[in-house]
Amino acid sequence: MTQPPDDPDEAAPAGRPGVLARLGRSDTELYGPLRDWMAASDVLSNIRQAGGLAPDFFLPDERARLISLSRLLAKGPVVLMFMPGSWCSFCISKIHALSAALRGRAVSLVTITPETGAHPRRMKTQHQLDCVVLADVDYGVGLSFGLIFVPPPGIVAQMKAHGLELGELHGASTPMLPLPAVYVIAPSGKIMMAQVDLDYMTRVEPEKVLQALDAAS
Repeated sequence: MTQPPDDPDEAAPAGRPGVLARLGRSDTELYGPLRDWMAASDVLSNIRQAGGLAPDFFLPDERARLISLSRLLAKGPVVLMFMPGSWCSFCISKIHALSAALRGRAVSLVTITPETGAHPRRMKTQHQLDCVVLADVDYGVGLSFGLIFVPPPGIVAQMKAHGLELGELHGASTPMLPLPAVYVIAPSGKIMMAQVDLDYMTRVEPEKVLQALDAAS
């Protein structure tokens, strides 16, 4: 599991006291409108599908080390999960579920979040995530997978009212979010499974991930 933080400032997100306490499984006030807006939009029109090739990328991990997809695939299959950030308790639960299901397998579990700076490292430490956490700087990788959308101003304002300043978290002037997605990628780069949802509360099914990994072997 992840080692304890190197400094006490990593124990909790700085400058956002109480945010995670106010967000979570009962916060349908936030998740509901976002889900309903996505369902009424065309945000699924350009997503990468199973059968195609995953685009290679270089992203900084939680310790600012550049990680490439091709380097990870050289070691074996990759399970790639896109999530909006540390505030999404459902996404954190999905990571833990996948981590448990993949334990003992020669596979890399990678989480990609638009949060940058110190936030990915805090998220990994605070939630004891047993995976690689990558910061999708300027949303580049999410865009290449067709997963990035611009939430409407009303949703952005609602998130801000909850203490979530997306621009500050992402280090970006235009707040965007990724669709919740899980990809299984074979060492060849072929996408063996693509689960892309319109609801952050949708559970991941480890059995389907394991079946896709068996097919990737």
